[in-house]
Amino acid sequence: MSYTPQQPTTKAPAIAVIEDSAPLRENLVLSLTVSGKKAWGCESAEAFYRQCCVRRPDIVLVDLGLPGEDGISMIGYLRQIPHLGIIVVTARGSDDSLREATAAGADHYFVKPVKLPQLLGAIDALWRRLSHPSTTTAPRPWLLDLLNSTLVPPGREAVPLSAGEAALLASLCSCAGQIVGKNELCAQVFGGAAQRNHSHLDVLISRLRNKAKKQDCTLPLRSIFGKGLTFVDPIVVRNTASST
Repeated sequence: MSYTPQQPTTKAPAIAVIEDSAPLRENLVLSLTVSGKKAWGCESAEAFYRQCCVRRPDIVLVDLGLPGEDGISMIGYLRQIPHLGIIVVTARGSDDSLREATAAGADHYFVKPVKLPQLLGAIDALWRRLSHPSTTTAPRPWLLDLLNSTLVPPGREAVPLSAGEAALLASLCSCAGQIVGKNELCAQVFGGAAQRNHSHLDVLISRLRNKAKKQDCTLPLRSIFGKGLTFVDPIVVRNTASST
């Protein structure tokens, strides 16, 4: 499953507001909707990833002080998605926060309280840039090669996998577009006797993330609190000699 937005058009962008303050989130969504934008809100990064299974945003407004996965981590992941605009709306007004968010990949940075005309102006300018054909590229899939026990990130060298790591990724890919519970993953990877051995599963996930990091990329494996895991980027699985 991938929630990469479709190639931008001149139509109004779909905007996701990730903000843990319910009154502020609802006010932003309402203001954007009244201004002619298509907007929806989430209280956390994890809730955003769940919603992206059925909704695909074009521009994301991100608060930095989120519960669970923080805004900087989220920006770093989202920056890898083609055609996606990222605007920070935060109470953090320090130069260090600005530099950190910009380095992670934010397109614009606003300190609360933000004036709506300024925010709308930034959204419109960003959408015009995203809508330009020269800025769009087709997303490239990952490759899970079960024949050679490797994972190949887009444009990177193959990453060798242990038997457990390969089994974990194969289980996730067999349920593409779905969130898979940890108990189910443990049963598939370790067998019924280890059905609830989440600590072993966490070790596999940590190793996979570190291996991807060494290839200068982020493993698109998202943990949905209370639900399970999902691989959110396009991925091709090769498990026979004729597979491509």
